[in-house]
Amino acid sequence: MVRMRRFPLSLMGKVLTNRLVNRELFLGLIESIWKVEERVEIEVVTNNIFTFLFNSLEDHVYVLAYGSWTGDDALILLEKPLGKGDIKSMNFRYSKFRVQIHSVPLLCITKEIRRFLGVMVGMVTNVDAGSSRECSGKFLMVYVKMDVDQPFQRCLDYTLKTFGEILKGGLRWKRVVREDGQDGQDGTDLGNVVSLGK
Repeated sequence: MVRMRRFPLSLMGKVLTNRLVNRELFLGLIESIWKVEERVEIEVVTNNIFTFLFNSLEDHVYVLAYGSWTGDDALILLEKPLGKGDIKSMNFRYSKFRVQIHSVPLLCITKEIRRFLGVMVGMVTNVDAGSSRECSGKFLMVYVKMDVDQPFQRCLDYTLKTFGEILKGGLRWKRVVREDGQDGQDGTDLGNVVSLGK
């Protein structure tokens, strides 16, 4: 009965890894990366698929809105269960990423160009118009939804025609950085920021 009342406060998650995930270690990892106010209960559904039961609506909304999460070098895809919460109806296929695009000429730093370059990476969900602190002129920020069943491209070539000039360039994976902005090179868990650049 308690579980049925908490169904609206649940999420289903799949950990994309070839290793079998240890539930107890995973719970500790989730608590450290989510940093929620109240405890989250985790139930194993099948291999590497879990149900997360939240005790607080605020925690549930925060975790779902923040997008995809990573831990122990594995992407964690989340879906809100609909209807009866049948696991077969969930595909765990798409993930949201913040993409940093480096080495774009200053002339091309417009919302339209950001969207154009973002579409080359995935389905654009939002374009940083430059008003946030995240885009300080060093890179363009685009938010995209990507199909995780498809291999990530390592580089992209683009050709832009603007102000009568044709500009050609290439985008390359630079690094994946953590949610807190660190580059994850110290062995810590990685976040969902994909950085394209030199």
